[in-house]
Amino acid sequence: MYARNEKRWFRPLAFMAALGLAAASWLSMVPSALAQGKSFTVGYFPSWVGAWPVVIAKKKGLYAKHLPSGTAVNWDLQVVGPPIVNNMLAGKTDIGYFADFPAIVASTKRNIQDIRVVATNSWSAGQLCRVILVRSDAPQFGSPRDALKWLEGKTVALTKGTCMDRFWSFLEEKEGVKAEIVYQSPEVIATNLRAKKVDAGLLFQAHVAQIATRGIARVAVTGSPWNFPDGAFIVMRKEFIDTQRAAAKGFGTPGGEGGAGRISATRASCSAARPMWKSSPSGSDSGAHFNRRRLLWGCSCSAPPSVPQRTSHRS
Repeated sequence: MYARNEKRWFRPLAFMAALGLAAASWLSMVPSALAQGKSFTVGYFPSWVGAWPVVIAKKKGLYAKHLPSGTAVNWDLQVVGPPIVNNMLAGKTDIGYFADFPAIVASTKRNIQDIRVVATNSWSAGQLCRVILVRSDAPQFGSPRDALKWLEGKTVALTKGTCMDRFWSFLEEKEGVKAEIVYQSPEVIATNLRAKKVDAGLLFQAHVAQIATRGIARVAVTGSPWNFPDGAFIVMRKEFIDTQRAAAKGFGTPGGEGGAGRISATRASCSAARPMWKSSPSGSDSGAHFNRRRLLWGCSCSAPPSVPQRTSHRS
């Protein structure tokens, strides 16, 4: 049963990764004329670590030298991925940065809009956006499965149409867990975890690191024990690729430079992202750490949160 489920969940993800590599290679090989004086729109949400290369490259002005002269970049700033998908399907946004589930949705609606996955810029063993945090007064659990048993019948918050939504659907099918699901934005989930109005919340990085380091909630479950990886994807409208190919090709280069900066100098990188976080419920006027205990990037000067180690819960 699990083998079939595993194939069903992973086939779209593997296909998208292969498609992204092929598309990136195609963009680099096909010659094109420069698109002068045009504009395009990029959709992203800065609270998602997969979009931090955009934040950094934008802050440092890295795009100008890679785009055709006279090209203007507009920014579609959101708090989660689904609104970006909607804007891309409507032809309002040309490039999108989000996690696997919105990328799957966007790239499979070609009767509405032809959208292509062109690259992946982050990858993890299920700990970028497959993370369940439990309220701070929850009991200590011996394993991720113990945490899921505790969640039976309790209130769990997540954001609809996101990679967290996909992870919860997987757990319902694989582990049979049943809870009262409420759909909320990441900011509301963080607030309700603090107020103990919900028992658990599914969130993505860097919300996870920010909330955990401040003691608002703690990590109880990730996708790692189930070998359920996740990642960040870059998608583009095919019409944009065809009509502004030089811009499409050029836009990826500074994003890569921003990604390199994110890893090699995380404090400087987070300082570029910090202004985008001022409205977050837990605040963010701080530096950054590179969390080497599997939770990856987070905005905090405090020590990395204690994270359950990967176990052998495979079946």
